[in-house]
Amino acid sequence: MHREKESDKHAKWFAATCLVASILIPLIIQFLFSLNAPLPFFVAQWSAGDMLGYCAGIGGAAATIIAVVMTIREEREGRIETQRLASIPCIALELPDSIERVRSALSAMKGKMCFIIVRNGQISLKDNLSDEQQPLVYDGPFVTKVDGPIQYCTPNQAVWNLVTMTNAGNGTAVNAKAWLEKDNRAPLYNGKTLHTEPVQMLPGKSCSIFILFENREDKSTQGEYTLVIDYFDVLGNQYRQSHVISIGAGTPDAKQPTYFDMSIDQQLIETPKKKH
Repeated sequence: MHREKESDKHAKWFAATCLVASILIPLIIQFLFSLNAPLPFFVAQWSAGDMLGYCAGIGGAAATIIAVVMTIREEREGRIETQRLASIPCIALELPDSIERVRSALSAMKGKMCFIIVRNGQISLKDNLSDEQQPLVYDGPFVTKVDGPIQYCTPNQAVWNLVTMTNAGNGTAVNAKAWLEKDNRAPLYNGKTLHTEPVQMLPGKSCSIFILFENREDKSTQGEYTLVIDYFDVLGNQYRQSHVISIGAGTPDAKQPTYFDMSIDQQLIETPKKKH
């Protein structure tokens, strides 16, 4: 829900003030002149019917003006929403179906700040896997289990996700970036959220990030995380998607499984400020 614009509040107060003033000012003048009129012909003789007619005329004029203003405003907002929907991006996620795809993707990702590492409960961002981390990915069995939007992860000591993000929307995703949160908190660097390298994603374009949980048996690593993907459209509207990653000690059939929810839950976070 968006907060009401300050300009809209001021406009409503101004319209209400003008309506009340247009009704009260003539009545106040009539009352004051009737107390001590400088000349007899200054005293206006208003009957009850005259007063009702005047108030009805003012009210009808005000209602017409309000209706016209609301119609113009609704048409303008409709045009803005049509433009937004025509240029809206949407990020679809995909996990790999073979270890060969993982090897190929990781080779292309080297040198890019798109490796999210969770070690001893701490989240960090790297540009590659270390020599100690690579065996955690390549030497373990490649096992997945899919249940609708839920992707169960490889149940090894280390849990990792090669996440391919594809722009499945109509418009370009501007400054698309991702970060990992735990308990609704993201790691900070110099007071700012630690996120992957921003990219511009045209419709149909893909990019990848890699998330590695070094030891799922570590109590400080277990729990629910949120992969947050943030981006803008070409009009300046900001969008955000959240995907739950659960790191449990058990297998996918246990009460505390390890899984990745890839269902799309897009939210419009902020719209550009109107120019006056």
